Amino acid sequence: MTIVIVNTNPVKVLANQESTVIKIAEGPRGVGIPTGGSTNQVLRKVSNTDYDLEWVNAFTPSPTYVIKNIPTYTVVNTDGSLENNYPGATFLLEASPSTGREFIIYNGTLAGGLTINGNGKNINGEALLYLINYDSVRLQFNGTQWRIS
Repeated sequence: MTIVIVNTNPVKVLANQESTVIKIAEGPRGVGIPTGGSTNQVLRKVSNTDYDLEWVNAFTPSPTYVIKNIPTYTVVNTDGSLENNYPGATFLLEASPSTGREFIIYNGTLAGGLTINGNGKNINGEALLYLINYDSVRLQFNGTQWRIS
């Protein structure tokens, strides 16, 4: 009796002639995806060795770093860190920020301060915030106003 099994994994076939029962025993495990992994994880190759894989957190790009040398700039939702190099400039914050939105603003000039305008949303209870030479501030929107964090 000849039995042909087409399978990409190694298997052992045992045939009992008395009862004509075929038993397929599991062979060594083949190479595959490692167990584990969770939401927002991806499979990453660890080395140049074949099948050397691991689960890691998916890459989340960081917001952009923007350097401005203009008198007025309106912050957009992709800005993460902003630097002003224009003496006496004004930055207008986003008109409709999402709750939790956060970024840093640097005043990168010695020649004059930077005015930050809440654009209809207060900044710690005030409409404007003024940064002096080489000062910086981290702002976060709490759903109603910007907070210095």
